Amino acid sequence: MIYLGNILHLNPCEYDEVWVICHSVEEIRDMIDNNKNVFHVPELAPSKELFERYRALVHLDRWDREAFLKYYVPTFLENIQRNDEAIKLLKHLVNESEEKNIMLTCFCEDESICHRSIIGGILKNFGASIICNPEYEVYSLA
Repeated sequence: MIYLGNILHLNPCEYDEVWVICHSVEEIRDMIDNNKNVFHVPELAPSKELFERYRALVHLDRWDREAFLKYYVPTFLENIQRNDEAIKLLKHLVNESEEKNIMLTCFCEDESICHRSIIGGILKNFGASIICNPEYEVYSLA
């Protein structure tokens, strides 16, 4: 089963694998180094450009659901669609979702406006065993 969650609110021992799907992991370097089941998987993170755009909107106090749906979601989906390694990893997760408990995590507090929700929707549409908000099913690859 695949789960989505915040890295700061989880115990890695509760899962077979924890995939940290963000670029910067310095804040949790000890967790990665001290747990053999915690993996840094930046291929499922937003591109550097998209992440910088998101941070700019946060600093301007303009990050909200509208910005997420209007700009972030289409750009993230397009980037994933063109990333062969990301597609390979997503298909791997679908296969592993029946056998392992895997947490996909990053630092965002509000999952509904985070790339975790998009990844969750993609995985659900690919047929993965995943626990996520049913609303995420709108996120799929063309």
